[in-house]
Amino acid sequence: MALVGNLKDLKLPNLIQLNCLEKNCARLSIQTRHGKGEIYFDNGQIVHAQLGNLKGEKAVFELLTLKEGMFRVENDIKAEEKTVFNNWSNLLLDSLRAIDEEKHTDAGQLGDLLDSMLAIKGVMEVEVLNEQGEILKSSINNDEREGYSYLMVFSHKEGQMLAESLGQGAIHFINIKTPKSKIVCYKIKDKYMVIEYDPKLQIENLLPELNKYIQQ
Repeated sequence: MALVGNLKDLKLPNLIQLNCLEKNCARLSIQTRHGKGEIYFDNGQIVHAQLGNLKGEKAVFELLTLKEGMFRVENDIKAEEKTVFNNWSNLLLDSLRAIDEEKHTDAGQLGDLLDSMLAIKGVMEVEVLNEQGEILKSSINNDEREGYSYLMVFSHKEGQMLAESLGQGAIHFINIKTPKSKIVCYKIKDKYMVIEYDPKLQIENLLPELNKYIQQ
């Protein structure tokens, strides 16, 4: 019988440790906002991992950053390839250490902010972009979103230049409405956050989390 649950209740490091210590031959599947991730176990080791285009230890690292997501563990399923060669305990400890260190960096704080925004009911997608409109963090893997989010950043900059030419103050955000959603582009320090959300959600519900990051 398959083990099914959510990473909110049973953390991924515990699942890895359980399958490795019991020397299971199993496949752990995780459904994420980025798509499906998989970790394969055999004879007490992680032998293969994949998340989107990522394979091996990089995929394990990204999966370990997840705070929630439905998972399923199925026994007696072997990997078709081997992409992980490091000992499971070393890989786990090194990855968790790197994740902990990243939390104190700007990238780590942006990741936490993205997670905080996604936790707000009604928020659909979130991207963080730099001044050039390049996506730094995203809740989805979709190349079409890059041009869409870049347009929001460009519009924010154009609006700011117009405001300055009229002698007005800084524009903190711009907001547009589509047939199915609303999209806001908010300037945070030297970054831009583009948030798509349900039209029923009031924009005031988004600002407290954004202000926490700005005040750090």
